[in-house]
Amino acid sequence: MAHPDYAAFKAGHLAKFAAWHTQNDLAAIQPGRLIRKWSESLLDAFKPGSLIEEYDFYQILTDYWAETLQDDVYLIAQDGWKAVKNLAEITKESDEDANLTVVFEETETGKKGKAKTKRISKKYRSEVIAPELVARRYFSDGIAKLEEKQSELERLSQELENHIEEHGGEEGALNDVLDAKGKLSAKLLKTALEESGIEEGERAVLQTTQTLMTQEKAAKDAVKTQIEALNLAVFKQFGRLSEAEIKQLAVQDKWLADLQSRIERRAGFETFAKFPKIP
Repeated sequence: MAHPDYAAFKAGHLAKFAAWHTQNDLAAIQPGRLIRKWSESLLDAFKPGSLIEEYDFYQILTDYWAETLQDDVYLIAQDGWKAVKNLAEITKESDEDANLTVVFEETETGKKGKAKTKRISKKYRSEVIAPELVARRYFSDGIAKLEEKQSELERLSQELENHIEEHGGEEGALNDVLDAKGKLSAKLLKTALEESGIEEGERAVLQTTQTLMTQEKAAKDAVKTQIEALNLAVFKQFGRLSEAEIKQLAVQDKWLADLQSRIERRAGFETFAKFPKIP
């Protein structure tokens, strides 16, 4: 449990931060004047009654400006807010890394007139708004489903790993179905199960192994399918974003959230250094 003085201290600084960004319209982009205005007003906001030097918070803002905010602000000032939703396709010749991979399905007619579904994977990059921010704001249910499927995959993988450790020694039932690298081989496992002279106990171990492998593969496929569905939904949502939504994502979900997180970390570090440890 947090020390009550720490809780009050933290709340006080977050209140000052809230007052600061209320008074300063972060959506009003004028790069040259913006950082000077924000820096000066932040110094004023944190000066009265602050246990942390106001220049610590000034440093937080100027560091964030240099690392992230400056590039975002200049891009918006040059191209406008609506340009933020444009995704750049990343090819092999591109210098930048992608932060969104989208799988498209296209139906085409084969030589015999039969319809065939073709999967095409494309990579994109969003400069200002991370795809994760769009996913969190608009597709929380999809994220929850993905986390649920990932948890199930982790559970099955751990169960299979424990099963291999238990039966994979030199005298274990799985010794003959491990490849040269000590990994389970589905081919060797299938061959072993087809043998007629196998003992019942060993067969039961092999069958359990096969079941776990099948379940793990199905779980991996489910995770992959959910990721693809979520990424496609995010891709489509980028194209539908209004200017107001873009500002909300950039200002509230990215800039202010990042700054508040840095202030909280800084305040927490300083406070725990000042207060005695609570047993």
